[in-house]
Amino acid sequence: MNVSEPKTRGYRRHKAPIAIAVILAVVLAASLDIMPIAGLAVLGMAAVLVTRCIEPDEAFASVDWRIIGLIVAMLAIGTALENAGLVEMMVAAAAPWLSGFPPVYALAAIYLLSLMLTELVTNNAVAVVVTPIAIQLALSLGVDPRPFVIAVMFAASASS
Repeated sequence: MNVSEPKTRGYRRHKAPIAIAVILAVVLAASLDIMPIAGLAVLGMAAVLVTRCIEPDEAFASVDWRIIGLIVAMLAIGTALENAGLVEMMVAAAAPWLSGFPPVYALAAIYLLSLMLTELVTNNAVAVVVTPIAIQLALSLGVDPRPFVIAVMFAASASS
């Protein structure tokens, strides 16, 4: 082991304008609905790698593969909940209770459910499992599901 060689690479400050331009381009293209955000993110990542703002080995080393594995596993659980009919069953049980109230009460209920669950399991798991429930509940109440999904994301991120 050579102690005279640094283990980490220095910041490439001269590449910062490129990285900032890529971020702004992705945000602008997403806001103009040019293509889905996932595709834009992949294009942005490719642009950052091609312009050498970050080296590929640095990018791969910075990925927490345990979280990726957890997300994949929770996606499978979320799909299983939907395929088994458990999402519809939960929504069918909750919708009659919430249908007599303004939609903001259902939104608050989803937020509180996500907030409580995220203290028990990881925020990624809560987001993957509760999001289909939130979407189905919103659709059953005849309201836009996007605020419900955002509430899940905020509540899942609130864990300490």
